[in-house]
Formats: sequence, C-alpha cells, structure tokens
Amino acid sequence: PYTQRIAVFECEHIGTGPSSRGLHHFQLRTPTLDALVALYSTLRENGYVPVEVSNHGPGTSFYYRDPDGNKVELSSLNFSSRDEMRSFMATDAFKRNPGGFPLDPERLAAGLSAGEDLSELIWAR
Repeated sequence: PYTQRIAVFECEHIGTGPSSRGLHHFQLRTPTLDALVALYSTLRENGYVPVEVSNHGPGTSFYYRDPDGNKVELSSLNFSSRDEMRSFMATDAFKRNPGGFPLDPERLAAGLSAGEDLSELIWAR
C-alpha cells in the first residue's frame, strides 16, 4: 500500500486571481479504484460531474472544478505495488503516451454496479 493521500501541484504562471496564483490543481487519492468510482457516483447524484476522466497509466483520475474554479483531482492507483507501477512505467507504451487516455466514467460506474473488475475495465478503450 502507498502512503500518499494528497498532493498539491504548483506552477509559477498558472492562475488569474490572487487566490489561485500558482495552483495548478490538488489531488486527493482514494484507497481503491472501486472507492474512486463509488465516490464519482455519489458526487454525480449530488450534481457534481467531472470535467475530465483519464487513465494516466500509474493512476486513474477524475478532475472536478471547485466553486472558485480550482481543479481538484480525485484519483486511485492502478497497481497494487510500486514494483508493478515501475515496471509499467518502463514500457515503451507508457513512454510513448505518458499522459494516458480518456475514460468514460459512466462505463466505469456501470461496471462497478455489475461487479466487473475495474482493474481490467480501466484498460479497455
């Protein structure tokens, strides 16, 4: 298991107002893919939908905007160990496309409801 639960991404020239100057986004990590998709469903039921959903390779991320326009990333790791993640990151496929690819959150939510293995579903395009 990983110990990281929150990350803040700062960029010198990001942001237009004094409250967001330098903040690109912050990330909150859920313990599992299932928990991440369940959180998506709960947020959607309450009127909050992501502006982007991606499989970045090492992790899957749902991006939202908070009321001030800041980007919030809710994510989960795609691998159960650092060794698995490092092995994946050493592949030519990851090196060619380190940004990953978009995912359909509704497809993931339906898969979770149907009892599908999300660790496989996130790789299907």
